[in-house]
Amino acid sequence: LQFIDYYEQLITGLREDNTFTNLLQILLGPKVNVKPTDIDQLFIYGLIKKGEKYFVGFSQHFHNYLRFKASFKKGEK
Repeated sequence: LQFIDYYEQLITGLREDNTFTNLLQILLGPKVNVKPTDIDQLFIYGLIKKGEKYFVGFSQHFHNYLRFKASFKKGEK
């Protein structure tokens, strides 16, 4: 649960910074309005890292959690 609390704190900060949507677009697609500077910023923050072909979350667990959050968000509509 401590990981989840930490992830939620990160997400809250990213939402306040209007960066959360960019993070989801970079990691899960589609990249609609992401600029290279957005990628650089999240990379510098340590929230994303380079995978073999694509960017991934800083940990597999975090990446999976974001996938869960994105699918839950889609289910609300």
